[in-house]
Amino acid sequence: MAKGIEVCMKCGSRNLDFEPGGAYSAQTRFGLSTMSGQALCKDCGNFGLIVEMKNEKDRLEYVKMQKKGKKKKE
Repeated sequence: MAKGIEVCMKCGSRNLDFEPGGAYSAQTRFGLSTMSGQALCKDCGNFGLIVEMKNEKDRLEYVKMQKKGKKKKE
């Protein structure tokens, strides 16, 4: 199964830097799992979990929805 696109939960950016370990680390027989650690978004500064998208089209739709949500809050 192909791996999807990992994006920031807050803004949908792919510009992420991963921090290993932390509260979400999970040890498996192969080492730390792919769910280990957290991501720092270099675009919006969000530090937390990521969202996985199937493809770039889905990511762009997610970004569009996130921007709509921000406008409603303002």
